[in-house]
Amino acid sequence: MFTAVTNKQLQLQYVMADAKAGRLNAINRVFTLDSTLTYLMCFYHVMTNVYDRLKAVTGSLREQVTADIYDMHFASSENTYGDLVKKALVKWSNDQQLVGFGDYFKKMWITSEFHR
Repeated sequence: MFTAVTNKQLQLQYVMADAKAGRLNAINRVFTLDSTLTYLMCFYHVMTNVYDRLKAVTGSLREQVTADIYDMHFASSENTYGDLVKKALVKWSNDQQLVGFGDYFKKMWITSEFHR
């Protein structure tokens, strides 16, 4: 529709969605021909998945993990973000209740294609 109205190709720079590979693949098939896309993860979906993973964790520990993730989300720079990630992963790996969660968080939200 955009092209029909403007006679120009729509070029996206950013797309925000949840961590569904099918959506990412569809977006890439349609929009990456003439666009350089940065796929941004919806923070609501991150936290929804985090809360589901932390259901069995005690309240105060769950609050601390949530605070750690919010600190990452609102980091003022890439360097600060990287430092906060490293610090949280080390802290979580030292708590028996969070060892599996730390592995999940790193795999899903730090190193996957949905990491932004």
